[in-house]
Amino acid sequence: GESAAKVVVQYIQQKQETGSALNQEKLTPPKEFLKYQKKLSSSVSAQSCFLSTYGGTSHMSLDDIYTEGQLELAQYCADVHGPLGLEDIVGTVGTVNEEADTVLVSGEAGSGKTTLLQRLHLLWARGVALQQFLLLFPFSCRRLNSEHR
Repeated sequence: GESAAKVVVQYIQQKQETGSALNQEKLTPPKEFLKYQKKLSSSVSAQSCFLSTYGGTSHMSLDDIYTEGQLELAQYCADVHGPLGLEDIVGTVGTVNEEADTVLVSGEAGSGKTTLLQRLHLLWARGVALQQFLLLFPFSCRRLNSEHR
C-alpha cells in the first residue's frame, strides 16, 4: 500500500524532472511498481469476476451475463456516430474531442453503469484492454454517489 504509493510518486517525479512524458509507450517502471501493479491486477480481477445482486444473496459470473451494450453520444452532440464500443469511449483518442481526458457515463439507476465499469476493470486486469494505463483503481457508481464531498 503505502510503500507502493511512494514508488509511484517517485516514478512520476523522476519522469517530470527528466522532462519525459508519462504517457510514453517505452517506459520501464521500477520492479517495486510492477510488483504492486501485478498485485492490484490480481485483486481487481478477483473483485470484478462476479456481479452481486442488490440483496447480496447471489453472485453471477460477469463473463456469463455481460453483453455489449449500445453506447451513444449525448443527444445534444452535433457529431453523428453510430454505436460506440468500449475503445471508442476509453481509448487514447477522444471520439468527439481528440484531446478529451474525461468521460461522463450517465444513465438511470440500474442501467448498467457500474457493470460497464466492472467490465472495464476486468478487461484491464486480464491485460485485454486499457493497457496504456499502468494502474486502475476500481469503484462502483453507487459507492461514489454515496460519498459526501
